[in-house]
Amino acid sequence: YILGGVPFSVILSMKEGEKGWSSPRVVPFSGQYNDGELNLSPDGNKLVFISLRPIKEGGEPLEFWDMWLVERTETGWGEPQWLGPEVNSDKRDAFPSLTRNGYLYFSSNRDGGWEIYSSKYENGTYLKPEKSGTAINSKYDDWDAFIAPDESYMIFASFGRDDGFGGSDLYVSF
Repeated sequence: YILGGVPFSVILSMKEGEKGWSSPRVVPFSGQYNDGELNLSPDGNKLVFISLRPIKEGGEPLEFWDMWLVERTETGWGEPQWLGPEVNSDKRDAFPSLTRNGYLYFSSNRDGGWEIYSSKYENGTYLKPEKSGTAINSKYDDWDAFIAPDESYMIFASFGRDDGFGGSDLYVSF
């Protein structure tokens, strides 16, 4: 999607009907700011994504991506909620993935290189993220984790590991 000659990302949806798929449409909460890298919860009722939208209405767009959550309502999607300073940092936070119990896995370069973090969901809020262990995070850049709904495995990308094939390779951890 190009806006004023500048690449701009939005979240689109399509609906399957009797005659096939509808044309893509921008979801109601997207289209004004750069939004992307979405992940739907296993039950389909929550959508986590990254955005450069301002934290407060009328504020300046963010410099780096932060994570937002929007919940399904009876009539569509609600209003996106910023996941707050406990989860988001002043660096890049990206590649979110949700589990069945609502835990959030994501990548961030908050401590220098890219690493994978998780944040537990308790009493309606996300707790301070913890780094994944050394079986996943390495001295190389580790990112873009997909976590199984039951957390039984994680597929993630890593850049430059000695056992890789060059560039960014996929790994799985059980």
